[in-house]
Amino acid sequence: MLNLKPLHHFVLVVEERNFAAAARRANISQPALSNSIRTLEEQIGVQLFLRDERPVKVTPEGEEILERARWLLFEARNLDVQISALRSGVAGHLRCGMVPIFSASFGGNVFAAFSRRSPQTTFEADVGQTSQLLQLLDAEEIEVAICDFREIPSDSSYEVTRLPPKDGACYCRTDHPVLTAGTLTGPMIHEYGIASVRIPQELHDNLRRVFMPGNSIDPLLHLQCDNVTLLIDTVRQSDLILLTSRQSAQAAVAGRLLVEVPYPVSGGSEWCIVALRNKVLRPAARALVETVKAECA
Repeated sequence: MLNLKPLHHFVLVVEERNFAAAARRANISQPALSNSIRTLEEQIGVQLFLRDERPVKVTPEGEEILERARWLLFEARNLDVQISALRSGVAGHLRCGMVPIFSASFGGNVFAAFSRRSPQTTFEADVGQTSQLLQLLDAEEIEVAICDFREIPSDSSYEVTRLPPKDGACYCRTDHPVLTAGTLTGPMIHEYGIASVRIPQELHDNLRRVFMPGNSIDPLLHLQCDNVTLLIDTVRQSDLILLTSRQSAQAAVAGRLLVEVPYPVSGGSEWCIVALRNKVLRPAARALVETVKAECA
């Protein structure tokens, strides 16, 4: 039966295209890694690399083995997770990811509820755009991520659970001149400008059709920033109009820093829970998923 460690070394060399870099990732010496690959080649009876090429190239035989090797290593990690979960239950450390607007809208509620539910679990959150979170998922650096559904590839290798959609809203400072004009219009946006987190292209195009039909030159968003606290602080001191979720602006509205502006566009956030397809989630990750569903219901 094959030893998984040489298979792991094989995959590292394929990814790095360099024996020295692969050895550093494996935390072993280069001669030790070379011996591991050579032993694997002798065991299976085929050459895996063209070592004289720079960068190192995989042989056709190596290419045939590669995907199954990756699958075996993936399933081995799944088994490790399952065994660890059987031993320790929900204790341990969990790392997850969230898009900025979700973290500002529900992140605090989710983590507060999760810490009550799993007090022995430590956790950390990466806040970033959907594309960044998917990269972390692919590298198995995070177990689950809350992403924008509109930015998930349709042919993806992810397990996706959609959350209930949430409407967006617009806000301004309490003495803003737009408040005397009624519903927000295109000329108002052109005059005062919109501040928002980075939004999916689909939502951006929809807003442009409503507020700037036929205008493909002027910018729709005058300030884009993934820090919602910074956006709120900027809007309350300027003529900019904030586009965000109602949940993320609740505290600012309650504190009379901002007031909602009538906004003629339906729709807003379309979040989803994403994990690698066929990956075994630890009990803590499954508990987080259930917490997110409950808080966003």
